Amino acid sequence: MTAGSNFKELKANAASSPCAQTAVGLEGLAKAHLVWQMAQKKPVIWVVPDLERAEQELTNLHFFAQEHGRSAIVSLPFEERTPYHATSPDPAVVMERTATLFKLCMGWPFQVLMITPEALSRKHPPFDVFQDMTIWLAEGEEIDRDELTQTLVAGGYTQVSLVEDVGTFAIRGSIIDIFWAGLPYPIRLDLFGDELERLTLFSPDNQRTIEKRQEIQIGPAREIMMTDAHCKLAIQQLRDLADEVEHPTKKLREKIHDLENRLPFFGAERLLPAFYPKLENTFEILAHNYPSEDLLWVFDDPDTIVDTLHNRTSFYDSLYGENLTRNDLVFAPEVWLHPLSDVQEMVNGRNHVLLKSWTTENTENNAIALKTKATADIRQEIMLHSTQTEEAGQKSILTPLVKRIQKAKQNGELIFLPSLTLGGVHRYKEMLQEAGVHVSLCQEQPVMDSNERLSAFRKGGATVWTYVAKPTAPAQGGHFPHLGCWVIPEADIFGKRTRRGTHTGKKQGFKTTLSDLEPGDFVVHIDHGVGVFDGLTRLNVRGAEQDYLQLKYLGDDTFFLPVHRINQIQKYTVFKGKEPKLDKLGGTAWQSKKKKVKQAVVAMAQDLLALYAKRELIKRPPFAAPEQHYYAFESAFAFVPTPDQAKATEEVLKDMQSEKPMDRLICGDVGFGKTEVAMRGAMMAVLGNKQVGILAPTTVLAQQHYLSFKERFRKFPVKVDVVSRFKTQKEVKQTLKDTLDGKVDILVGTHRLISDDVDFKNLGLLIIDEEQRFGVKAKEKLKRLRAQVDILVMSATPIPRTLQMGFFGVRDLSLIETPPPDRRAIRTSIVQFDDDVIREAVMRELNRNGQVFFVHNRVRSIYTTADYLKQLLPEARIGVAHGQMPERELEEMMLKFVNHEINILICTTIIETGIDVPSANTMFIDHAEDFGLSQLYQLRGRIGRSQARAFCYLMIPGKTTQLTPIARKRLEVLNRFSDLGAGFKVAQHDLELRGAGDLLGRNQHGHVASVGYDLYAELLKEAVEDLKGKVNIDIPDPEVNLPIAALLPDNYIHDLQERLSMYQRLATAEDGPAIYDVVEIIKDQYGQPPQEVVALAEIMLLKQRLKKLRARGLEAGFPPHDENAEHPPPPRIVFVLGNQAKLNPATTLDWVQEKASERKLTPQMKLVIAPDKALWEKHQYNLLTMVRHQMDVVETLV
Repeated sequence: MTAGSNFKELKANAASSPCAQTAVGLEGLAKAHLVWQMAQKKPVIWVVPDLERAEQELTNLHFFAQEHGRSAIVSLPFEERTPYHATSPDPAVVMERTATLFKLCMGWPFQVLMITPEALSRKHPPFDVFQDMTIWLAEGEEIDRDELTQTLVAGGYTQVSLVEDVGTFAIRGSIIDIFWAGLPYPIRLDLFGDELERLTLFSPDNQRTIEKRQEIQIGPAREIMMTDAHCKLAIQQLRDLADEVEHPTKKLREKIHDLENRLPFFGAERLLPAFYPKLENTFEILAHNYPSEDLLWVFDDPDTIVDTLHNRTSFYDSLYGENLTRNDLVFAPEVWLHPLSDVQEMVNGRNHVLLKSWTTENTENNAIALKTKATADIRQEIMLHSTQTEEAGQKSILTPLVKRIQKAKQNGELIFLPSLTLGGVHRYKEMLQEAGVHVSLCQEQPVMDSNERLSAFRKGGATVWTYVAKPTAPAQGGHFPHLGCWVIPEADIFGKRTRRGTHTGKKQGFKTTLSDLEPGDFVVHIDHGVGVFDGLTRLNVRGAEQDYLQLKYLGDDTFFLPVHRINQIQKYTVFKGKEPKLDKLGGTAWQSKKKKVKQAVVAMAQDLLALYAKRELIKRPPFAAPEQHYYAFESAFAFVPTPDQAKATEEVLKDMQSEKPMDRLICGDVGFGKTEVAMRGAMMAVLGNKQVGILAPTTVLAQQHYLSFKERFRKFPVKVDVVSRFKTQKEVKQTLKDTLDGKVDILVGTHRLISDDVDFKNLGLLIIDEEQRFGVKAKEKLKRLRAQVDILVMSATPIPRTLQMGFFGVRDLSLIETPPPDRRAIRTSIVQFDDDVIREAVMRELNRNGQVFFVHNRVRSIYTTADYLKQLLPEARIGVAHGQMPERELEEMMLKFVNHEINILICTTIIETGIDVPSANTMFIDHAEDFGLSQLYQLRGRIGRSQARAFCYLMIPGKTTQLTPIARKRLEVLNRFSDLGAGFKVAQHDLELRGAGDLLGRNQHGHVASVGYDLYAELLKEAVEDLKGKVNIDIPDPEVNLPIAALLPDNYIHDLQERLSMYQRLATAEDGPAIYDVVEIIKDQYGQPPQEVVALAEIMLLKQRLKKLRARGLEAGFPPHDENAEHPPPPRIVFVLGNQAKLNPATTLDWVQEKASERKLTPQMKLVIAPDKALWEKHQYNLLTMVRHQMDVVETLV
C-alpha cells in the first residue's frame, strides 16, 4: 500500500468506534499532523511521555491549527514538583491547569487535549466543585457585587488596583475587571446600577477594549476553593491527618489560624485533598461530559508512558516515606494518584491509537506502517559541512539543505520553509538564492490537510516556499509523502530557536510620571521651583467645584495648582542620596538656579555637538552588506530576537555599511540582549577582514565576555582570545603577538587593551562595556580612538525617554527597553527556610552541572551561613563574596565562580549588577521579606540567562506570623506575580535614573539635583535644539477659567494615583485626537464618564486650541443676575491674547468693529466678547457650547 492510502486508512479507522489501532514509523512533525487530522473527526486526548515532549508537540499542533484553531487545543500541565516537595508550585501552571479542568467540567468543546503521564494519573478537585464555582456573566443580567467578590476571592483571585496579570481582579466604581487563565485577555464588566450593561475583553498592556461579548463563563483561578464549607472541611481533615502522622500541634495551629481567617497560606497546594470529600482522576472528570465513544485516545510511545507511571508511583512512595520520618503533614500517594499498571488498563474500553516509533515482536497484526521522516538530521549535516566549507572553498554552507531540496524537486515534491519572523523569511530567500535556489513567498499560509489544498502551490513551477508561520513555526520538521511535501523549519537548519513567551511588546506608556505621586513627595513647578505635594484639594471657585494640587513651599506657603495645569509640575526625581531644598514661593532663588543649570547644560550641549560635527567629517571604507556566512551566524542565535534587539542590530549594521565611523550607544538592562547585538556587529567586522576589541571595566566582566563570545563563535572559524592579569605574562605576550599577526579575530580585555604596547594588525571595531566605569586616562584614549575605528558602547541601564529626546541627533542611541519574555520561564517559589528544600534544589542544579547563587545580605553572619551550607552540602564547592572584601580578593572569588571553580556563591546584593553566569540557574534569597520589590527583580535577573529552566527560591522565616504587615503584603504580591514582571514597575524607574546618571556623568549630578531630573532633561533638549538652529518659541501654558465643574470625581476614580495619572495624561496630550484617546481609556476603565469629566476634556481641548493661537488664556463668567431665573444672562467671554498671539491685527480689528457693542479689544491685549441673547438662546444657554463657538470664530482671525 502507498503512504497516502495507509494514512487515509488510519484516519478512517480512528474516526470509527470502537477503534483499537497501532501505527508505526511516524517521525518528527508527522505525529502532530496525524493527531490534528484525526481531531477533525472527534476530540483527541494525546498522551505524551513527558513535559518537554508535550511543550514541543503543542507548538507543532498550533502550527497546523493556525490562528483560528488555537482555542481548540488545551493542555493539562503538571510540573516536576510533587505534593511532597516543600516548594510551592508555579502559579502560572496551577492557573492554566485549573482553567482546563473547569472547561472539561463544564463540557467546553475541544479538539486536542494534551496530557502527560503525571496528568493522567493525578487526581483533581471533583467535578461538582468546579460547577459550584462557575461565574456566569451576560449583558442585561443583574450582578451582586458582594457575592461576585466573595466568589472570586474564594476561587483564588487577588484583588488589585489595575488588572495586568492572570488571577487578579479590580473593582473601580461601576467597572469590574477580571483576568481568568482560560481566556486570552481579561474581561471588563460595565455595570449600570446592578445590571451588567456592557461586557468586553481588553488588553492588559494598555487597558483598551479588544472585543465585545454578549456573555462569558469563567471559573476559579486556583484548585483550592477557600469557601466557608471547604475551609471547615479542611480544618477537620487536617486535624485527623496531623493525629495520623504525629504532626507537631504548634505547626498545625498556624495553618488552622489561616484557614479560620480564609487566608491562603504557603504550601496549601500540598494539602489539596483536605479541602474536598474526595478527588477525581482524569478519566472520571472526562466521563461527566464526554462519552467514551466520542473520544479518541492517542498514546505516544505507550511503553515509555507505562515506565514513567511506574517510576512516578515509586518516587511518590519514597518521598512519602521521607516526609513521614519528619512527621510532615502529607497525604499518602494513593490519595493523589490513580493507579495504572499497564497499557491494557489505559486503553481498556476506549477508542485508541498507539503510536510506536518502530515495529516489535509484540506489535499488533493490524499495525499500519507510515513511512515518514524527520528533518532534524539536516542540522547535523550542516554543522559537519560548515566546518569543512572554508577549506573546501565551497560557496554555500547550506549545501546539505540544497541537496535535500534538489532531491525533493526531482520527486515533484514541495518544500515549505516556515519562519518565526519576517527577518527569517528574508534570510531564507537571500541565503538560498545565493546558493542557486529560487524561493517564493507564500501569500497565504498553506493548510496541510490534503493534496487539493496544496495544489495552488504547485502551479507555475515554484517548489520552494517560505512564509511567517502564525501563531508559531513548528518545533521540528518532517516529510509528508502522502501530501508530496516537506516542512523544514529554522530549528532543523540553524538550530532550535525559541519564541520567548507571548510577546506583547512594550507597555504603551499607560503609567505616567505622577502615577505614583503621594502626599509628602517632592515636586518641581516650572515657575516656582521645588515644593512638597500636600494632596489633591477640591475648592469651590466662582460657583464651580475644581480639583487643585496643594503644594507647600518654604515657610509653609501654599500654592494651589489647577489640575488642567498639572503639566507644569513634575515629580522631583534625582539620584540616590540627594535631598532637595524647598524654594521660597515668589522668591528669586529658583530663577537663578534655573539660569545656572541652563548655562551648564548649554556648555555640555556645545561639547556634544562639537564631537558630533567632528565625527561627521571622518570617512572610512564601508563594510560590505551581510551575506550567507553572516546570516548563518545570525540564525545560530537560540532565540527569536525581541523587536528592540532586531531594531538595534539593524541600526548597527546600517552604521557599519556607511562611510562614517560608527559611534553608537546601546542601552538596556542586564539580560535584555545587548551582547547579542554586539556579537552580530563583531561578526560583520570579522567577515570584513577587520579585528574586534572588546573592552570591559573589570577582569570578571572581561572573562565573562571572553567565555560568552568564545561560545557564541564556537561553530565558526573565528579566533577569540583574552588578555587579563589572570593570565601569565608568557600567555599574554603570545596573545598580543597573535593579535599583531592577525591570528586573533576578537580580543577581550580590560583597560590593558588600550595600552600603548597593544597593537592590532587591522582593528575595525571596538566594543566598550560600561564606558562610564573607566578612568579619565582611559576615556581620553577612547576619545582619540573614536576618530579611527567604529565604536559600539554597551550600557547595562536604560535611559529615560525624556533624556533620549535631548540626545537623539547628537549621539547615535539604540534602546533595548523590552526584556525577553522568556524571563517568565524562571520558576519563583516562596519557601520557608528548610534544609530539605535547599538540599533538593541545590543537588538538582549541581547534577545538571549548573551553579547556585545564595543571597544572604548580612555580612556579619555570611560566613556562619557558609559553614552551615558546607555541612549540609559537603559535595558542593562553596565560595563567599561581599562588598567589604578587599577588591582583589572579591574579584578572584567572582572569577572562580565564572570559571566554574566553585558552584555555590554565597553573596550579598553585590551581584545585583555586572555579573552574567549563564550556567547559574538556581538562586536562593534568604530573608526575602527584607528586600524591596525592585531589588528582588534585579537579583532574580542574574539567573535564567540560558535555555535551562531556572529556579528562584524566596526564603522567609519559619512563621509567617512573625512578618510585619508590609513584608507579608510584599510576599503576597510576589506569590501572585511569579514572573516578577508586572509588579515591578519601580525597578524600571530606578534603572532609568541610574542610566541617566551614567550618561550625563558625575559633573552634571549637582545640576540635576538642583532642578530635578525631568526639568534638567527638558532644558538639555531645548539647549541642543537652540544650538542646532531650531527656532524655539516660548509658548505660554494657557490659563482657562470657566465657572464649570471640570474634574475627575473621586467617586468615579477612587484611587488618588490613578486620578493624578489621568489628569497628567489629559494635560500633556499633544492634540485633540490624543485627548479623545485618553477619554476613551477613562471610559473603558471606569465606565460612562459623568458631566464633570466631559467638561474637563473640553477645557483641555480649549487649552490646545489656545496654545496654537499662542494666546495666554481664556476666562468666562456671568454678570450679576437673579439666581432663581430660568436661564442665566449671556456670559462675558475674555480671550487673553498677550503679545505673541497669531491673530492678524487688521482682520481682528475689523471683526471687533463689526459689532462694537458686543466686542472689544483692550490695550492689555484682551479680546472681550459679550454675545447677545439670541446667540445665547441658540446655544441652549450652555456655556461650553458658547465658548466653543467663539473659539471657532477667533481661529478664523489668524
